[in-house]
Amino acid sequence: MNADHHELVSEKQGKATGTIQDIFGKRVFQNAKPVSLVKSLLIAAANDDAIVLDFFAGSATTAHAVMELNAEDGGDRRFIMVSSTEATVDEPGNNLCRDITAERIRLLSASADPKFEDLAAEFAYLRCREIEFEDLDQDLAPTEVWAALETLHRLPLTRYAQSPWQEHKTEDQTLIFADRVGTELLEHLLGVAERRENAFVYAWAPGQITAVLGDAVDVRSVRTELVGRFRQ
Repeated sequence: MNADHHELVSEKQGKATGTIQDIFGKRVFQNAKPVSLVKSLLIAAANDDAIVLDFFAGSATTAHAVMELNAEDGGDRRFIMVSSTEATVDEPGNNLCRDITAERIRLLSASADPKFEDLAAEFAYLRCREIEFEDLDQDLAPTEVWAALETLHRLPLTRYAQSPWQEHKTEDQTLIFADRVGTELLEHLLGVAERRENAFVYAWAPGQITAVLGDAVDVRSVRTELVGRFRQ
């Protein structure tokens, strides 16, 4: 029975490797998990609107399984795939997460192959790096702040533009990141307050805004918010 079990596992892994080769057009990953196995686990353990987290994402089989299930039953499952780059001293340019994990999702979403044509997922590829909290103001780029704030407010990520402030408006909320505070921004925020928008304003120096607007808008400190959310 044990030998039969190993033979079955080997056969499934072979099919999984073949699936990846079909997607990439070449052999790029060894010992992948079978999509069918992960789908079975998701059906048994997750709702159709679950957020599925895989901390060892590898070739993104879990994301593939989520995409297939959503296509089959109309579910609204989402996924978070986490992987190291697997860079080494000899190969410092290796980036498994970028070149295989994220690329598999991209290729599936754009595939014209009938086997994958119903699969699609909007996603963002993000790379983590260590920052000392005491150096946050100097080391954190405005683009990174904007991505973090949109993520905290559960908004789709948008491209950062080089302007005094960024704004993301939906029917439910208005998110504003003020990298620099000036007269134009203060006048804009007065309009936001007059329209009674459900607005969240983040600034490195929130006192510059509250000194003029008082509590007319919800103004928060970028530093306090990010340190409070991410310092564990």
